[in-house]
Amino acid sequence: MATTRAITSPFAALALATILVGGAAAAGEHDTDHRQSRSAGDGSMLRGDVNAERMISRMSRWLELDEIQEQELRNIGQAAEPELTALRSRAKENRAAIARLVADNANFESELQTLAVENGQIATEITLVTGRLRADIHAALTPEQQQQLQEGGKRLSEHAKGRHRALPAGDADL
Repeated sequence: MATTRAITSPFAALALATILVGGAAAAGEHDTDHRQSRSAGDGSMLRGDVNAERMISRMSRWLELDEIQEQELRNIGQAAEPELTALRSRAKENRAAIARLVADNANFESELQTLAVENGQIATEITLVTGRLRADIHAALTPEQQQQLQEGGKRLSEHAKGRHRALPAGDADL
């Protein structure tokens, strides 16, 4: 029986899980379409409009997946997609409802509270689904691939740290 290692980097596992359902870029690799989508500011990366098949193909090369593993990752992503799509839809509806709130409405605070609680419930459900995806993905990988994924997640995390911008000094209290 093979010894397995846990995917200890939550970022790496979440990125991989999101890739499988079409919601993030492959670790460490960027292509022209991805940069155009991001630079266009159209939100396609957040909506999950990325080509999941292309992502799996890139991951297959990166992690040297065999055909059985590739199919297993496709199956994992396809199984989770309906639930994640529904959660994305609920989150979008929730954001729209918050945007429609009128601050001078007498029920503003209670309506905002209700929507905030719902937003938290949606976030919890997304966390649980992606956690299950992490476990399923972990089970499909060899110990060497798990290690490679973990190391790639660390590099990606370090790269992302450099891309976060601090607020200008006057905006620090926003």
